[in-house]
Amino acid sequence: MVLLLLIVLFFWVWPRPWAKVDKPNRQINPSVPLTVLYKSVAEGFSLNLPAAEAKNYSVSKIKVGNNLVLEFSYSVNSVKQPPLFQIIMEPFKDWSRDLLKPNQLVLGWSQNWVFVWQPLSQADNIKGIADSFVLDPVKQPPVLSYKVYFGNSKKNKAADCSLVYPVERKAQPVGSIVDQALRQLLQGPTVLEKNQGFNSWFSAATANYLRSLRVSRGVVYVDFLDWSQLMPGANSSCGSQELLAELQATLLQFPIINQVVFASNGSPAAFYQWLQLSCPQAAGDCSPAAFLQP
Repeated sequence: MVLLLLIVLFFWVWPRPWAKVDKPNRQINPSVPLTVLYKSVAEGFSLNLPAAEAKNYSVSKIKVGNNLVLEFSYSVNSVKQPPLFQIIMEPFKDWSRDLLKPNQLVLGWSQNWVFVWQPLSQADNIKGIADSFVLDPVKQPPVLSYKVYFGNSKKNKAADCSLVYPVERKAQPVGSIVDQALRQLLQGPTVLEKNQGFNSWFSAATANYLRSLRVSRGVVYVDFLDWSQLMPGANSSCGSQELLAELQATLLQFPIINQVVFASNGSPAAFYQWLQLSCPQAAGDCSPAAFLQP
């Protein structure tokens, strides 16, 4: 009887990981990354806020299924207010863009995690707070590889113009991995890949045709030099499908990107008119404003 009582007491007092809620009430200094250690994976965040504002924030760490949720609150005169937002760390292997809710925003990702920002408040500055978060590159585990997508005449038996197939590339330790992937795509398939049936509109001739690349709120804005003379058939019905399929598949593999908008010499209208297509909604009436250098 005594032994049974001790066993019950042990499980009552001992922390239960499936129900654990940790509230460290940790203050966030704008110059010091908020570091979360979970299952031996170190992920870093920095919150860029004025010191007077940062000292009023606190964070609670909550385990929800396979996700780790960081819930941020704000205090007024030392009185904690309702939570403002959450950062949900979702395992990369389980993540799907289809699961992303309309009001959620992907802050970043690593080899193991996708970081999703979830607002819990209707405050006017809530989007501004999301923009102030940056991943700490020192503590952020690297993405070791990525894919670029090409057509393949041997695999595409149905000759479907929209089908593309991945080849893997090793990520370099410096520079944006999105930029790396796009530049690799613009170089076209290697000799070995060509022998395996891979084909593309891109080649050594287009390798240096990227003018700029910018990601903002899930949209990637990509500006190219005018390559229309290099690809006289790329604006045909099938050709445009092939071209866009390679570009979009390569860029949309990254969780931080939900939409893509392209331009030619700073003009989205020129790019999409060349392909005989309408500008996508994210381009906003084909305005070049998003492609202007800051």
